Amino acid sequence: MDARDERLDPVRSFTLTSFRLEEERWRRFVSEEENQVIFSSFFNTPDYKNLFLCRDPEDGGLSIGLDPPQNVQTKVVCVSRAGREVITRENVQKILVIQEVEGEDAKSFIIAVSEEVTCPLLINPETSRRWAVGLPEEALRSTEQQRNEALVMEAQMEGGTFLTYPEALHEDQLHGNTYTDDTEEGKLSHTKLLHSCDSTITEWVKLVSNFLQQDSSQPVLDGLDPLPSDEFNFWRTRLKNLHLIQQQLRSSRAQQVVSVVQRADSVYWSSLRDLYSEVQEGLDEAQDLTVNLDPVQEKLEQLERMDYLQLGDNMAALMEEVRQVWIRSEFYRRPCRVVVLLQEICNLFIQMSRRFLNEEEVMAGLGSDPGPRLDDVTLVIWTLQTLKEEYRWCRTQLEQDGDTHNWDFPSNLVFFNLDHFLLHLQSIQSFQLHLNHFWVQVSDLERRLVSVLSRAFEDCCASSSGAKLVKMFGFLLDRPLIQDQLRPHLTRLEELVLEELDQTELLFYSQREEPNAFSRVTPSAAAGLCWTQQLRLRAENSLDHYRTLQQLDLDSGASQLILQRFQQIVDLLQDFTDRGRSSWSCLLDSDCEFILKQPLIQNNQQGMLGVNCSHKVSHKKTQQEAV
Repeated sequence: MDARDERLDPVRSFTLTSFRLEEERWRRFVSEEENQVIFSSFFNTPDYKNLFLCRDPEDGGLSIGLDPPQNVQTKVVCVSRAGREVITRENVQKILVIQEVEGEDAKSFIIAVSEEVTCPLLINPETSRRWAVGLPEEALRSTEQQRNEALVMEAQMEGGTFLTYPEALHEDQLHGNTYTDDTEEGKLSHTKLLHSCDSTITEWVKLVSNFLQQDSSQPVLDGLDPLPSDEFNFWRTRLKNLHLIQQQLRSSRAQQVVSVVQRADSVYWSSLRDLYSEVQEGLDEAQDLTVNLDPVQEKLEQLERMDYLQLGDNMAALMEEVRQVWIRSEFYRRPCRVVVLLQEICNLFIQMSRRFLNEEEVMAGLGSDPGPRLDDVTLVIWTLQTLKEEYRWCRTQLEQDGDTHNWDFPSNLVFFNLDHFLLHLQSIQSFQLHLNHFWVQVSDLERRLVSVLSRAFEDCCASSSGAKLVKMFGFLLDRPLIQDQLRPHLTRLEELVLEELDQTELLFYSQREEPNAFSRVTPSAAAGLCWTQQLRLRAENSLDHYRTLQQLDLDSGASQLILQRFQQIVDLLQDFTDRGRSSWSCLLDSDCEFILKQPLIQNNQQGMLGVNCSHKVSHKKTQQEAV
């Protein structure tokens, strides 16, 4: 099959108009191999009654299928066949019925057309008499099958069970046969009808049995963590579906099936009676449990609206409601059922506890300020322990009553998840113990470090060695406990800086009037300048050592005093330098005149010529160059 197949023309024109598509998009859609297979199956296989086209919600393109689309809110193009013959280009216009419906109404459209139009038309003898022999029966069978498929799918999507009816019932109505017809044709029709009814009963028993075997404990067995709401919804849905099944079994068409198998004394008549009985028993059970579980549901809904602080005080009332369900309902007085309910209640409180604690906030709080978070964890542990205590109280009460069955099942079946959660919470409580132990170890280590560092600072006789220690162990000295213990030693380093600045100033005053103290071979002016530079460098080194101490933020009040002393020394050295240059510049003219008057070449004592290298000339020249 390709895109040029003439059988596609009616579908193409209707679809393009309905979805307002461009011709090119249709060609691309039909050219896809998967779509061609679906089209070919529908056109060439009479068993396929419907074809559905709709918009793809993901990419906005077209989607095609042989089953009604699910969860589609947009329009759907339904292509149906009016007969069972293969669709050809000659009959395509007559046999195809194309209709546009909303997505959620596609199945309802098929059911309504079958029930209100097609089936009544085919059953009407005045209409079917004008048709070819066998055509009404075939058309009716096809329509009935299509309707049943739609009803089954609709019931499944709504969580219900739909019971199909024998196709032979319509054929029997079509021919107007009665069960007392003794003709050969009538006997054959009755045999066919009985066989169809027997097959239908077998299918009913299978469907209803599969439904009745469903149990609310299945999510627990599957390893999931269901909530009480899942339990309540299970029984409410079960009750609704059983009502639907009972209505179908009491319908006129179901009664026709009963009449057929009962008159024929079929072996399936007992199976049908058992089916009616099982449905009624299941209905009684679902009604009883729905009514008795309502107080528990209401109480849990109240608890979910409460503040978490109030939960512990309401655990007794909740467990009393559970105990009353066990006492009042004979259907719930089974260990497996009450264990599942209690597990679901535990799962609900675990969920509420997680929401109250907020795992991310707990972990962040433990790292910064663990007190409030640990209080919340303690509250949760107390609340959950209260639930366990109230459970034990109810268990004891049942044992004391004596007129009801006891909760003789193991408690760990109920509290398996809850105990695991409590163990995790208790490990966070124990976090405070581990944290306290950790801080004790840290404090002990800090005291040992203080002892070692104190000895090191005591051995420092200069600010330079103290500054080296601060650079090496500054990451430890920033810790409050260590800094507080070492504060006297750090303050002593500041005093050493002040002493070094005082020594620098004292050295300046003691040697500034002694030119020979500067240098014995260097002119006095140049030697004085070099000496002041050395003193300034010494003062700056002391200040640098103090700035290393300032990184610790000691706030000792010595900062301003040290900076003032340093500035005083700098001012003294600068004044001395300025005066030395001034006195040298005053003698510059006379020194230059003296040098220029000296002969460059002169006779020495041996009568030989030589350069004038007298000490006085050299001294003055060197002094000029230095200054």
